[in-house]
Amino acid sequence: MTGSIRTQTTDKMLVIGATGQISRALQSQFPESIITSSRNYSTNDGPIVDLSTIHTDSSEIDRFLQKSKLSSVIIAGAMTAVDACETKHTDAIRINASGPRLLARICANYGIRTIYISTDYVFDGLAGSYLETDQPNPISYYGTTKLAGEVGVSKENSNSLIIRTTWVYGPDTNAKNFSSQVCKSFESRTPLMVPRDQISTPTFNRDLALKIFELSQSTRTGIVHVAGGQRMSKYEFAVALAQSYKIPADLIVPVATKELQQSACRPLLAGLKSHEQANIVRPFLRKPLPVD
Repeated sequence: MTGSIRTQTTDKMLVIGATGQISRALQSQFPESIITSSRNYSTNDGPIVDLSTIHTDSSEIDRFLQKSKLSSVIIAGAMTAVDACETKHTDAIRINASGPRLLARICANYGIRTIYISTDYVFDGLAGSYLETDQPNPISYYGTTKLAGEVGVSKENSNSLIIRTTWVYGPDTNAKNFSSQVCKSFESRTPLMVPRDQISTPTFNRDLALKIFELSQSTRTGIVHVAGGQRMSKYEFAVALAQSYKIPADLIVPVATKELQQSACRPLLAGLKSHEQANIVRPFLRKPLPVD
């Protein structure tokens, strides 16, 4: 991979992870600025980018970045199935760490800013909420790969920014996030067992997208935490979601995390706070959530 540093850029940004809720939230709010891409889908003539195989063939994304004059590439795509990461190590490390690192290197070749979206799972959950300066100590393979992604992206591109966030909720047309799980439980009348001992800071996806966009326009580098301004347990979160949708919460069952017998450890006392108050977005929205 070779290339020359370009000085002329546009307002366009490429978001990796086209089908994810962060990408969709960015695209819905900033349609003129966002190009999205994933391993089998793209918008606005974007490239197809598969983080799991980019190490074998990066020619398409290299050519695209060379001619695109993008201002930044936002890596929002990830392998977020925490338990699956415990058994599918190769996929997890490629998608969450080595793929983003290689992409950051290509961006650096062409003077393009790289923004990597990360998580509070890089912490052990013993003493949250966590500041940007707190020492990471992941307790799951997912968290380990995301921390490796942070380090790799930062090393490969000096003009990079790591944005950590957590418990993202809100409108999601793919119905994959926790908000959607609560609604599905009500629709199917299936009990939803939710940990009462996991604590974090829920973050509304539209607020997160706005803050990501604002930070992409800045010269900020390093690590920034963007999260909601209220700590709550996942059980409290589920009940609040149900109330916001005006549906009964009777099927939400509080349990201890260990009762779920999950493969991966979860950080219990987690959540994020920031040295910069402007990066802490609205607390949990008590009004009904918007629907796309």
